[in-house]
Amino acid sequence: MARLFAAQGAVVGIHYCRGRARAERLRRSIAAQGGSAATFQADLLERGACRRLVGAFRRRFGRIEVLINNAGAVLGSRHFLTLTERAWDDTFALNAKA
Repeated sequence: MARLFAAQGAVVGIHYCRGRARAERLRRSIAAQGGSAATFQADLLERGACRRLVGAFRRRFGRIEVLINNAGAVLGSRHFLTLTERAWDDTFALNAKA
């Protein structure tokens, strides 16, 4: 989706938590096609991280016109019925609040 938006002239912000190399590859791919993109790191389970992430993008590019929120996972890497309460809370926070 990032590549498609960039191909239509959108400035693209690419968020990552731990996958910096993958985010940078995507940024370089967009730039190689003549698009404009930047990467932004944030752990969306940290209090205030979403606000800081949006602020960093807005400082860089001025505004957000389209937001595609694709942060989501089941944390704890085990069967859903065996998740710890902490893993459940973190999964809920990431999927519902971030």
